[in-house]
Amino acid sequence: MAIWNKVSGLFSQRGPANTTPAEPACAESQLDVPQRTSEALIVLLADVLQRRGLEPLIDGRILGLANGITLEVELGEAVRLSADAFRTSTRITARHADAFPLGLTEYQHARGNSTVESISSGFEGWADMDLVALQDALLDAPRNSSILRKSYGDPSSGHPLEREFILGPTVHVATLPPSEAAEDHPFCPCCLLMNSFEAFNGLLQEDRVLGIRLYAAVHPDGEEVADCRVNGEEFSEGAGALLRYVSTWPRRGFEYRKQYVVIRTRPGTHGDALPSR
Repeated sequence: MAIWNKVSGLFSQRGPANTTPAEPACAESQLDVPQRTSEALIVLLADVLQRRGLEPLIDGRILGLANGITLEVELGEAVRLSADAFRTSTRITARHADAFPLGLTEYQHARGNSTVESISSGFEGWADMDLVALQDALLDAPRNSSILRKSYGDPSSGHPLEREFILGPTVHVATLPPSEAAEDHPFCPCCLLMNSFEAFNGLLQEDRVLGIRLYAAVHPDGEEVADCRVNGEEFSEGAGALLRYVSTWPRRGFEYRKQYVVIRTRPGTHGDALPSR
């Protein structure tokens, strides 16, 4: 409770120039929040991780975990939608000296009854999905993620380049029960990647670590949407492939499927073939 009050206090320190708009509007990064936002965000993220049994250490604007992962947080926007409804977006960059030294970045979009509640909700979703895959990417054998492998020929060295796909936990929400027109293949941890795999083929043959966000949804009115990001950047080819995947779903009202995947190279080994569809 002390942490919650501290963070709430920081976000309530607004002057006349920092008034939150009454209607939805994109806010320039860091312009509509107090100067101590970075401190507030780190404290709030540390609280979320502590409640999940981790022991984060705060060093200025950087949060460190025992496994060597360091985290930095930025606020993208904090928008008041109504008296008790807020929309926020944040960006977390995770680094590890050996596994992903250049950093893997991803955004957290959320809503809540207050700015703090909304940001906290976004952090909780990140911790339960993205962080699981990031932690498993440090291990030879992931503990809480599925793993697929595929070998490519590396033209620069002439040696096989084995790529591993750390499939983090999925979120699957639908407002209606399954219909009689069931999918040919029930949704599983490999579905989002496998149904958009060709879109990433060029990236996968490069010897670098990738963090891929996969999101696909269909609204009750039939509108199909998708979002795909690679290391935090929009990747239109992936989004297009996910939209084609959405078009094959039996209609279940509002439905979305979401996952974070870490792709790494495992030198000197040969991968098993990816499962066929």
